[in-house]
Amino acid sequence: MNVRPSPLPRTLEGHVRGLGHDGDAVVETSSGLVFAAGGLPTEHVRVEGITRDGKILRARHLQVLTPSPARVESPCAHAVRCGGCPWMHAAPALQQDTKRARVERALARIPRAGDGGAPIELVAPLASLGYRRRARLSWIRTGQGTVLGYLGRRTDTVVGVDRCVVLDPVLDAVLSVIRGSLVPLLPGTGELLLALGMNGRACLGLETPAPLTPAMYEALETLVDQGAIAGAMIRAAGATLPGVMGDPREWGQDIEGRTLRGPAFGFSQAHGEMNARLGAAVIEAVPATSARVLELHAGHGNLTLALAARAERVRAVELSRPAAESLRENLDTHGLGAKVEVIIGDAASNIPDRGFDVVVLDPPRTGARPEMDAILRLAPSRVVYVSCDPATLGRDLEPLAGAGYVLDHAVALDMFPQTAHVETVVRLTRRTRRQERT
Repeated sequence: MNVRPSPLPRTLEGHVRGLGHDGDAVVETSSGLVFAAGGLPTEHVRVEGITRDGKILRARHLQVLTPSPARVESPCAHAVRCGGCPWMHAAPALQQDTKRARVERALARIPRAGDGGAPIELVAPLASLGYRRRARLSWIRTGQGTVLGYLGRRTDTVVGVDRCVVLDPVLDAVLSVIRGSLVPLLPGTGELLLALGMNGRACLGLETPAPLTPAMYEALETLVDQGAIAGAMIRAAGATLPGVMGDPREWGQDIEGRTLRGPAFGFSQAHGEMNARLGAAVIEAVPATSARVLELHAGHGNLTLALAARAERVRAVELSRPAAESLRENLDTHGLGAKVEVIIGDAASNIPDRGFDVVVLDPPRTGARPEMDAILRLAPSRVVYVSCDPATLGRDLEPLAGAGYVLDHAVALDMFPQTAHVETVVRLTRRTRRQERT
């Protein structure tokens, strides 16, 4: 016999007991926990528009009745509706404490060397606004005109933005140029990508299922010819190969300041300052005497060049061919090509059984669970893991912990201020048999 769930109340009041991993407030109410955007811990709130999302209750609206001392005025007029920066109403200290605690919880089951009770360090940025070196916007053409902006929180609705306070000033300025020259010509729906390219200028990417008009191509060519943008890459109407104008590749710096050229709109870290801080954490975790380093998910060289400058040899594995080709180009540019073997392929399938002392990996948000068994067979003395998701990090490290590895280096980094995302660098060291006996 199926039991129908009891009807939900229209409104509820409660206290916010914490923040979820996606940035929502977790509200304790008489009907159970309700997740809603906009609340902060300790606040007394009213939630409305309550619905079921599987086993979870969510509310569409949250009204603060008793504010937290950590509540600040948002610097962005779009923050309430836009899904990009859910914590703009939270003081930086609260954001950072929440992120540090999330990393601590994820690593709680991993044995630590030395003083296992020492708190994990969190590195905070100097810049919490104007830092993003890349962004993905959406557009939709309606009877009232074309809306360009970001998707709303858990919706497909495009929230129009006139400017974006977390964008690098160069990209924010180009956004204004795009509004005047390209937005009136955009067809149907699609996505617009922004990144910093050659000589610090912006590059654009356009992706749409609709064909572009000749006027749109002319407008893009004009922007490139006049130097307003470095280049553009266009995927329209199901084309198998993108159209290219100028140089749409991303140009940036690796963790130690070397110039890097990446494939057009591949992966790169969005916060330049924090990328350097991440690099310092990685280099600190890799022994200076490392002779043989296996790097997985190498990308186009953000970590590889610094590793190669120190190690006797490096094997860098990367699945994306454009990223791997850019990696080879960057290595040759900086005179490090002879020290690095670049392999294009799946990470898990390219881990040898012997020959490497240290493994460094920087996987996507889904983590590196497929690689763990092969890493255990290799049995390196150290594993350095760069993670953008504490949950998958904690899951992936459990097999290593079960095989005798201990956590002896951990740093959390506030790579994405105003959001719930946190980056982590950890090192696990394999205990010797003598250490295991003691």
